Amino acid sequence: MTTTSKRRNAFSPTSHEDSWIMNESAWDTASIITTSSADECHTPTPSTMSEPINIKDDGSSILTIQSVEHHPKAGKQFMIREKQKPHRIITLSFGDLVLMDEQSAAQGWLWQCVKKSGWYGFRNVVSGSYLGYHGQNKKIQATMPHHKSHEYFMTERHEDGGYVLLTMHGEELWQVTTSKDGKSLVEKKAEEGTGTAWDFFEIS
Repeated sequence: MTTTSKRRNAFSPTSHEDSWIMNESAWDTASIITTSSADECHTPTPSTMSEPINIKDDGSSILTIQSVEHHPKAGKQFMIREKQKPHRIITLSFGDLVLMDEQSAAQGWLWQCVKKSGWYGFRNVVSGSYLGYHGQNKKIQATMPHHKSHEYFMTERHEDGGYVLLTMHGEELWQVTTSKDGKSLVEKKAEEGTGTAWDFFEIS
């Protein structure tokens, strides 16, 4: 099955509820299971550890955590960060969706994952607005207070690790990637190349 057909088949999540549940469980399992080439059987191993993350919980203290890669899951809160360096973080800053090198308590870098009719949504915990696209400029923003079709997302495993964010654009799934200047998020068609790989770090 080609990548294009696979994405189109994933376009009807409500008609395959059991498959969605199974896939989520499978991803959770896949995050801690690797294949041993020596005996060709699945051997539990620790999850791949990321570089340390410094969490600024107020204006004066910094908490450093060693985080593992997670798959988006409804009801959990995540920091969404580029898989590759410079590891910029998706942040809502004074109403603008930007990519920042670090996070602080005064800015909206924390996202609540929700799910509706099989589609993920990401609600900023500071503003209450959702990630989504609006207008014809292909730019991803976080301005709407609802989780409707323009705020619908799916995730797909990136070949280099992490996840590609896919958003519904008409009858197609477009990838969410960084802009050329590296300061914002834009949509990109699949045939234009692989989208940005994102890490989802669960923050409890």
